[in-house]
Amino acid sequence: MKYLETNWLILDSQHGFRKGRSCLSNLLVFLDKVTGSIDSGESVGLDVIFTDFAKAFDKVPRIRL
Repeated sequence: MKYLETNWLILDSQHGFRKGRSCLSNLLVFLDKVTGSIDSGESVGLDVIFTDFAKAFDKVPRIRL
């Protein structure tokens, strides 16, 4: 992770698996940007998909993977 971060190979907007960041922090950043745009009178058109693969892989038997 340190190599990826110091060489800018991972986006700052990626949260779920980085130290000090979570899916919740990603949602809060997103909410802040959207509400800021609305407050300044900008139109906001967006499609968003948040996916948490951890739970999906927890339910698949490891033998099948």
